[in-house]
Amino acid sequence: MGLCGLICIALRENTSVAYQWEELNFSDIPQKLIDAIDELDEDYQFVLLNNISYGFVEEDAIEVLGLVD
Repeated sequence: MGLCGLICIALRENTSVAYQWEELNFSDIPQKLIDAIDELDEDYQFVLLNNISYGFVEEDAIEVLGLVD
């Protein structure tokens, strides 16, 4: 979720994800990943956010519905 937060803040503040990563000290997220996200244009960053968020929702729904083995 921290990665999603960084991307959202960067988009809102019109800065790079790397800038927010350094500013907020998210050193647990690899810089290589941050650099790769910064290379994406804004539309693809939104797509990435959507895909990550959908994954969290899907996992929660599966768990809540008891569909886990």
